[in-house]
Amino acid sequence: MTPDRESRLEAALAVLLAEVVNMREDYPAEAWRFSDEAIADAESAMDLPKSAGNSTSILGTVEFSYSDSDTKCVCCPGGRHADGRFVRLDDWESPAPAHFPRDPDRFVHDFAAKHEHVGKRVKISVEILD
Repeated sequence: MTPDRESRLEAALAVLLAEVVNMREDYPAEAWRFSDEAIADAESAMDLPKSAGNSTSILGTVEFSYSDSDTKCVCCPGGRHADGRFVRLDDWESPAPAHFPRDPDRFVHDFAAKHEHVGKRVKISVEILD
């Protein structure tokens, strides 16, 4: 974090803290909120990207395909070489023809590759579930 950004963040947090200190215990619960201006100042100090409010997610399963060879592989668990490693995504409705692969790239393309999103950034994350 740069010194300038750190000082801006500290100033924004000080404003939020001052609002908390000035709140009285006898205020009703709905009065306990920060002003829109204080929130906007804190967000701008942190340089957070603005969300377009559009998001989606999909589930999938990690799969490996193993060789049928009798030759033992020293790098793969169980001695069977993993020929392919991939994530099989659950099916989703796609405008693409059925013969197009249903892979992460196609999922992102179907959701984000639209004229109204040109120049916008996207966030792609993976979470391993039990």
